[in-house]
Amino acid sequence: MEKSNENSVILSSNAAVSVCVPVYNGARYLEVCLRSIASQNLTGLEIVVGDDSSRDDSLEIARQVSGDYPDVSWNIISHPRNLGMAGNWNACVRAATGAFIKIMGQDDLLYPGCLERQTGILSGSPETALCACRADIYSAGGRKILRRKRTFPGGIHEGDELVTKCIRRAFNFIGEPVTALFRKLDFDETDGFDGSMSYFIDLDMWVRLMKGKKFAFVEESFCGFRVHRGGASFSLQNKGYEEFLRLEKKVNLDDPVSPVMKVARKLLATKDAAIRLTAYNILGAV
Repeated sequence: MEKSNENSVILSSNAAVSVCVPVYNGARYLEVCLRSIASQNLTGLEIVVGDDSSRDDSLEIARQVSGDYPDVSWNIISHPRNLGMAGNWNACVRAATGAFIKIMGQDDLLYPGCLERQTGILSGSPETALCACRADIYSAGGRKILRRKRTFPGGIHEGDELVTKCIRRAFNFIGEPVTALFRKLDFDETDGFDGSMSYFIDLDMWVRLMKGKKFAFVEESFCGFRVHRGGASFSLQNKGYEEFLRLEKKVNLDDPVSPVMKVARKLLATKDAAIRLTAYNILGAV
């Protein structure tokens, strides 16, 4: 990676970044989301927007914003029929041309320097399959509420150890899609996002990407995750633990979780869901 001046970072052609934004009725926050991506100081930046037959102005907003950033490569796709969450996510990533991929919600935000920092880490560490950062949590009205904590330090970690930690606790310690960056080549070796998953659709992919590889964590917060009642994370709360059990079967740990730990894990997962649901209801109104 080399810099052309103080304000722009040039990525070589084989290190371009594609940020994928699957959209469905996302007009309320989409413009802010897209502008936060397009304002990243990178050349070789591609933004893929997949509109999943929205019934609002999402498609028009994406096209309007794209005209304000001619130096960014835009690929705005309008699906003639609704593909659903996994279908739209997969279509966006497969349409991307970058070597590195970030997939993010239509209501999320990227901070300046996010892509530069994460691509630099993955470029310098071929054995690392996934790089994630901390995220700030925003209310529906745009207030920054808190910074999401992580229970591990910054740096490079063994992916399999982190996967085991997630399974034993029934918790996504890695982070939401907006926090993560991965390689297109690694994604292409998977079957894509699993259509049977919704709440844990991201963790299911992170687990497959990191198998036998490493994970990088950036302690700084480089993105924002918005909590509101219209978000997918709110509406899918009741599917979390059921999906997690299916994910656990996929992983098939060498040292299975004991019956006692399974009971404790379910209680913790129920508590987590109740806390999140309460937070979403409160933050969705402010």
